[in-house]
Parts: sequence; C-alpha cells; structure tokens
Amino acid sequence: MEKGGELSTERRDALKAETEDMKQVIEEESKRRKNQDDQARKNAKNNTRKAKTRGKSKTKTAKKSPTPRIKDKVRNREGKNGFVENVKDEYYIIRWDGAKNSQELKENEFVWIRNEALDDIPDLDLLGIEVLTDGGATAHVIRFDTEAEEFVVQFDEPVYRFWLNYDSGPQEEIWTLREIHIKRLLERAEARSKPGPLAHPDKG
Repeated sequence: MEKGGELSTERRDALKAETEDMKQVIEEESKRRKNQDDQARKNAKNNTRKAKTRGKSKTKTAKKSPTPRIKDKVRNREGKNGFVENVKDEYYIIRWDGAKNSQELKENEFVWIRNEALDDIPDLDLLGIEVLTDGGATAHVIRFDTEAEEFVVQFDEPVYRFWLNYDSGPQEEIWTLREIHIKRLLERAEARSKPGPLAHPDKG
C-alpha cells in the first residue's frame, strides 16, 4: 500500500479483475437458476395439461349415450308411428301402428322420438276383438294409435261416446278409446251373457 492509504496500481488491477470474475460467476449462477425455474414451470404446465386431457378422456369414455327404452315412441322412415315393445340384445322389438306383428330392428333403422313415451305398454291382445255394446252396436278394435295412446275402434253404426256417459253430441263410426274403456265394454258384455263377447277372429 502506498502513502496516504492509496492502493498501488497492481493491487487496484487485481481487485478489479476479482470483481469482474465475481460478477461473471454471479451472472452465470443467475442464468442457471433462471433456466431451472423456467424448466420447472414448463414441466408443471405440461403435467397439468396431461392431467386435464386424461380426465376428459375418462369422462368421455364413462359417459354412455342414451338409447331407446321400452315404451319409448318411435317412427319409421315413412312417418308411421310405433313404440318399443321390448329390447333384445342389440335389437329393438317395435310395434308399428296397425301392424299385426312386431318387427326387430337395430337403432339406426328407425327414428327415436326422444322424451316421448307411453305410460304403459298397451294390451295388444285387444286388437281384433269384437264386442256387442249395450246399445246393440258392435265395436271392432282395429289398431292402437301410438300418438293418441288409445285404441282405434270401429262401430258398425254411428254412436255417441257412450263409454264416457255421453248420450248426445256428435255420432261417429270410428272413435279412439282408452284400454280401460274397451275392457269395461267386454266386462259388461260378459255380464249380460247375451251372447257376450264375440270370438276373436284369430282364435276362431
């Protein structure tokens, strides 16, 4: 050290070199830590994205698309109405309005009317039945109307809606009746015993 506390030129140069070396070390260490932090954030972001993707995949796989069920209303390509009478493996047993027999179809072979279903499967054994009414007219159950959810009944003469206790109003030969009303006609005919229900055409 020189007089007056001043550093020699050699010492100043040495301290300056040490300071520069220290700055370089600090800068390199800062860059290394920054790179580590950036890589850590990148890895965390990728892991989060993968976790979300896996979660979505599982959800999509677990979620099952709704399918037609028994009693659901359907329609064929020509616009005829019907309903699902039963389900058997990948086939749906469809009863079309006016058809004597059911038809086995796959889901892509008919149109499913969503959110529309029958309250109950109708008693299709009533189809073809003929019964003599109290007024002397003969009622013939000709088909089930899926849209109305009632049976179409043809009388051999115009009648009032007597099954609803109407004795006036319009008279028609064709009416739609609920299943319970047809069964009451059968019960009354059987109780009268004269001659009671006529034979079912298919049963001789």
